Amino acid sequence: MPLRGIDVSSNQPTNICSMVDYDFAIVKASGNPSGYQWNYVNPYAAQQAREAYAKTKRLGLYHFTFGQPDAHTEADFFVEQVKKLGYIGKAVLVIDYEGDLALSRGREWVRKFAQRVEALAGYKPVIYASGSVIIEQGLKALGYPLWCANYYKGWASIHGYDTSDCKIYSGCEDSALWQFTSSGYLPGYSEPLDLNICYADWNSLIGGKSTPAQPGRIEKMVQCAIDIANNNTHGYSQADRWDVDYDCSSMMYICANYAGYPIGVGRDTTRYTGTMRADFTAAGFTAIPFSQVGLGGLRRGDILLNEVHHTEMCIGSGQLVGAHSNWDGIPGDSSGREISVGAAYNYPWDYVLRPPADPTPKKEVNDLKPVVNRGGKVYRLYNKKTGAHMLTLEAKERDTLKKNGWVDEGVAFTAPKGGVVPVYRLAKGNDHVFTTSYTEACTIQNKGWTYEGVPFFGKESGKAVYRLFKKTHHYTADAKENDELVKKHGWKSEGTGWYV
Repeated sequence: MPLRGIDVSSNQPTNICSMVDYDFAIVKASGNPSGYQWNYVNPYAAQQAREAYAKTKRLGLYHFTFGQPDAHTEADFFVEQVKKLGYIGKAVLVIDYEGDLALSRGREWVRKFAQRVEALAGYKPVIYASGSVIIEQGLKALGYPLWCANYYKGWASIHGYDTSDCKIYSGCEDSALWQFTSSGYLPGYSEPLDLNICYADWNSLIGGKSTPAQPGRIEKMVQCAIDIANNNTHGYSQADRWDVDYDCSSMMYICANYAGYPIGVGRDTTRYTGTMRADFTAAGFTAIPFSQVGLGGLRRGDILLNEVHHTEMCIGSGQLVGAHSNWDGIPGDSSGREISVGAAYNYPWDYVLRPPADPTPKKEVNDLKPVVNRGGKVYRLYNKKTGAHMLTLEAKERDTLKKNGWVDEGVAFTAPKGGVVPVYRLAKGNDHVFTTSYTEACTIQNKGWTYEGVPFFGKESGKAVYRLFKKTHHYTADAKENDELVKKHGWKSEGTGWYV
């Protein structure tokens, strides 16, 4: 049964958590939107948190994001306040992502904020945002539990935890929590309150390890377009537009096809902006006249189409990605402008091709222990029978593997205490992949790999740990060993995996 709860701050009485009924309470610990003091500390937090925890043992603490240029600045401050209150490992941690300046920083900023909190606290925070921001900025792809704010009844008063006439924002049905009103009234307090429903297992939000959500087709399509734009080996071409270089329409076809839409890709001149409306609607997209949507109504994954001249894709936050022109007359993109991301702009767009909503993914939670970001020696082991290599921070796991015939190759490197880059571990057959790319983790999990959590963290810069592949994956922090394996033993270099 879903839990019912409140979220409170210094706008409510210091003893609010003893005045009303709830299953959980989320208390503001720190922060403010731009225009106010960014490092604000709620003076009522200690009492509010103490009374809430004593009442239900289900406590959350949140930080209202200001939008400091370096997300780590605020994340560090937030975790410091939680530590002072004494609730690391006891309270759900929440990043309140709604202030204008913070929102303008975009998804990568809040990703860094969340990763920093996870690294410092040892478990994933929840990200709070409006339903429209969750969809438009593609926050699901970050892999953190979401708390959706959506007031279906607007500012109308709601008495008690009554959601019978309410509906969560479309596409956010799989959120861990839902704030359904800020005009809620409960017996014992005469002023309005924020009222919420929690659908997740509460304890799983405090150190529980969730399986990375599989990116849906919309996110795959958008990420494909962004990846093409960020890789300057891809440029603009109308003559050779289906392999390495693209024009505006072939890029949209390629990305939709990659995401799994039954769009088909014709490597000839038969597919262009003039055929897109028919092809994409046949694949499930809806063609909406641009005049009914406008730039302000665009969603992440919408494709803007002028049937004669041009097409681009909306990636959220008021930005488009598309192929524009061959500036230098040669393959690739030496200028970085031929295929690029830029601000949305008015153009004689005819239609918005809106992709069908992705089905709500299943929630899965594995039984791994919470991440403890303590750092330490990482051991490397080798299986003579299979040729597989393994990394582990846990001496117990090392000893178990040795009993099962693995050879202990000693300490591969030392994981930094307080590292900020999570390293995901996945397994399939005899192989283990360690990666800092959440997208890669989701992609290979979708291909049958088992997600095993975050065994340790890396740094954003420092000494490189190299990743190699020859039937199975191998890892080394020794540059000489890396070079020898590549040059003399046939291993394929997969570059730097992370830094320590």
